Parts: sequence; C-alpha cells; structure tokens
Amino acid sequence: FGPHAYRLASPVVVDSVAITFQGAGYTEGSTIADGTWLSIDTTGFTPFTFTGSGARGSTVRNLAVRQAHNASQVPGWAPTDYDFVFRVQDCLGAVEFKNLLLVGVNRGIWCDNSGRLNIESLRGQVFTTGIEIDRAFDTCRIQHVHFWPFFSADDDVVRWQQQNSDAVVLHRVDGIFMDDIFALGARSVLRFVSSGTGSVAKFYLGNFYADFALYPIWIQNNGVTGQIANATTQSELFNGSGAPLTGSIGLRIDGNNTRLQVGNLRVDDAQSNAIRVNGTGNRLDIFSFRAEYYNQLNDGSAAIHLANVASGTPNAVYLGSPAMLGN
Repeated sequence: FGPHAYRLASPVVVDSVAITFQGAGYTEGSTIADGTWLSIDTTGFTPFTFTGSGARGSTVRNLAVRQAHNASQVPGWAPTDYDFVFRVQDCLGAVEFKNLLLVGVNRGIWCDNSGRLNIESLRGQVFTTGIEIDRAFDTCRIQHVHFWPFFSADDDVVRWQQQNSDAVVLHRVDGIFMDDIFALGARSVLRFVSSGTGSVAKFYLGNFYADFALYPIWIQNNGVTGQIANATTQSELFNGSGAPLTGSIGLRIDGNNTRLQVGNLRVDDAQSNAIRVNGTGNRLDIFSFRAEYYNQLNDGSAAIHLANVASGTPNAVYLGSPAMLGN
C-alpha cells in the first residue's frame, strides 16, 4: 500500500494463504496524515480476518488505522462499537503484526486458536480492547506496546477508558512472552479472564508501566501462573488534580490458586489497597515492593490485603525484602 488513505467498508478475508500487507509507514498523530492509513467509518464487519493453517506466515506492517467516532466529547461519551480490526482465527500458527498505529480504534487485535502470534511496536489509543488472545497453545510474543491519547486527550474520553478499556486480555495462553508494555488510561492494562478454555500458564512479563489505570494488573481467572520482572502502576483519575480513581487497586487477584513471582513492584495512588488478594489458595512472591499514596480513603486500608479463607488453602504473600511504604 502506497502513502495514501484507504477507506475500508467491507471485509478482507485471508483464507488458507499467506499474504503480507505492507504499508509505507505513517506520520504519528491524531488525524490521517502522511503515510499509509486505513480509514474505517462503518460498523457491522471485521476489516481483516486471517483463517486456516495456510495463512500462517501472514504479516501486517508499517501502516496506521483510524476509526471515526462521535466528535462530541462530553460527559457520557462512548466510542462507536466497531469489531476488532484484525481477527486471527484458527490459523494454528504464526501471524505477525509489526509497526502499527491504531488511532481511536475500538478493538485492535483478536487471536484465537493460533499460537506463535507476534506483535511488535504497536502504538495508539484503543477504547475497549487492545489485544485479546485465547487458545494459544504455543508461545506468543507481545513487545513494545505504547497506548497513549493519540486520538483525544479529552477528559470524558480518557475517563471512559479508565472504566471500560482493557489493553491486553489473556484467556487460555501458554508461555507467552511480553515486554516493554505501557498504557495510559485504562480499566486494566493486563487482564487475565476465563473464557471456559483454561487459564494463562507460565507467562513472562519483562518491563511494564500502567498509568492512570483502575486495576493495572487484574487476575480474575483461576490457576494463573507467571513471572514479572519490573512493574510500575499509577491509579490517579485522569486530569483530576491527583485524586485517585474510585476503587483503584494496583494488583488485584480475584481468582484462586494464582502463583505469581514478581521481581520489582511499585504501586502509586491506589485509593485503598496497593495489592488486594481475594479468592483462595493464591501465593505471591515479591522480591522488592514499594507503595506510595495508598489508603487515600483514610480507613486503614493495608498496603497488602489478603482475604480471609474460612476453609481450604489460605492466601499468602512472601516478601524478599522489607516493603518501602510512603505517604
């Protein structure tokens, strides 16, 4: 695709054949500018679907996608309900996305029953879901993600995201590698949720930063296992003069039997607990932990809260060094 704007109003289906969609790059910003842009202003269809084992090896790279939304950004604003721009379905193997900009995109990339998904250098502002993966039985990779208010930094837009947007959603995913993940303005930046197919096993997360997020790391599924090297979270209300998001928690576990190892964890501006472990039988091992400006309700909320377990295996947290708690 040359350096032009292309309007998409009907589906492109890549069925059992490998195709590379190659753009000419893009000028980063809120509007269609120089480079290759795909413009979507019609709902009710999936712009790109990759399906069938023959589609393995397909690639999308070096282009930008923009969707049209209500220009009236006022209290009660919500995005137009577009489907995922890209669906990878039943490919059983590798499809790659590299150097993409998603500007005001409602849902970005969906992958189901297709391992070895590779996403590298993904930027943009997504409203409902950035990336969602299920039934990935071989290692996927997500690296260099930067979600930022490229489309609009209007308070009503970003605050809608803080209650509704999930940057990365994982269902049944085995051995995924993730690194250099950043998102500003979200309900969750990394969310583990059940779809009835299983849970995330042995995930690996390198460097992670969640800004203005309600539940930056949110584990709802049972039996999640994984390791985090470095994570920083911050949970202020966007443009709210330092006020915390109502109900915000830096690391929240609602499932059972989680096994999570964390090297370095910093949690800022959680309204109540910096870490809250609900459910039963969960275990966290944290080597270095710092919490700033938690318990803003001034009700005695602990930096680390473990739900009582009346019967069964209690929840447990092991600290490798004394916690650093401030303000």
